Amino acid sequence: MSFSRAALFAALFISMSAFASTVPQAPSTLEELAKSWTWRALLHYSGEKSDVISPEFFLSDQGATDALSELIVDLEAFAAPADQQPDNHAQCQFPARFRWLQSQLDLTHIKQIACPAYAMFSQHEQSRSVSIILATGYLGNPASYYGHLLLKVNSKESQVTSSLLDQTINYGAIVPKNVDPASYMINGVIGGYDGGFSSTQYYVHNHNYGENEQRDLWEFELDLDESQKMMLISHSWEMLGKRHKYFFFKKNCAYRMAELIEIAISKDIVPVGNAYTIPQALIQKLSAMKNGEAPLIKSAHYRPSRQSRFYQRFQDLSKSEQNNLKKAIHQIGFFNTSSFTSLAHSERRQVLLTVIDYYQYTQKTDSPQYKNALQQLLALPPAKDDFAAIIPTSPSQA
Repeated sequence: MSFSRAALFAALFISMSAFASTVPQAPSTLEELAKSWTWRALLHYSGEKSDVISPEFFLSDQGATDALSELIVDLEAFAAPADQQPDNHAQCQFPARFRWLQSQLDLTHIKQIACPAYAMFSQHEQSRSVSIILATGYLGNPASYYGHLLLKVNSKESQVTSSLLDQTINYGAIVPKNVDPASYMINGVIGGYDGGFSSTQYYVHNHNYGENEQRDLWEFELDLDESQKMMLISHSWEMLGKRHKYFFFKKNCAYRMAELIEIAISKDIVPVGNAYTIPQALIQKLSAMKNGEAPLIKSAHYRPSRQSRFYQRFQDLSKSEQNNLKKAIHQIGFFNTSSFTSLAHSERRQVLLTVIDYYQYTQKTDSPQYKNALQQLLALPPAKDDFAAIIPTSPSQA
């Protein structure tokens, strides 16, 4: 659309003539809504324009620089009838905007559109909470030196099964393949890359960070009420596939995750005036905040990496068990020697489990000795593994 502001007002009032009594008629009222903290946050305004560079994020041609223009066009679009592809309707593309405007205006005259794709993502009654996940620092990637943050939507089903199938919301730089390290770092600092939001199931990140990159994962569950939870989820949906300029030090994953949480709790979280946004510092800030009378973070869960599990299991071994572990790794056929077969079942089990962890940690699972260890473990009588990972100091407190 290429209406002037006056034409947009006229189009809005004409199209809404059937329910004129339920929509603010004075432009000043619409202007007040357009200037509100929440509306500008929903449009990701920073100063006089939006940080979002994807044109499809705006229904108005002027939406990236004119919040009032976007508000008017959005109201028109929300009231439009649905066609045979409801997922393309404005209510389905921007459910957080529609949700918030419903809380500010009487829009009961607008027919609610069924949105299959959004319903599948949001899980409706099946989502119980949202967590923020911190993957600890990774020296193999300069962009992850200070850690990485993402959000996870916790389903009710995962309480009794596994959280690995829960949905996640991630933000990161969109980097060309085979870029050289120098260009990668320079462009990451000066904004030479776009950053984008994506969603996938948690097991993908758990495998990539915890197994491949050997990074510990910390999950901090947010204490949000139902309305706040759905506001966060619905705005996350709006952001999927949308791009910003990525800046390694400031407008990075921590900055964008903070923006999403801000929308839910209607409080400023993003540090103002800082030249950088560090993931762990954001976790510490969230840990110090309250949502009403309760702490914003209600629980923390530690998921050790394969490396951490191996190191801790090795330290749990006795000196003799540690010596047997070294022999099991370096001596082919050790499992058939009397040094091993004379051990009690419990000692054999501890050595074998640590051998298995070692080969998984070093990613040498094609080794014959790894397969031998698995066979030896299966041959032992069933028993419970009593190993419990030592929980280090939480990043929220360190």
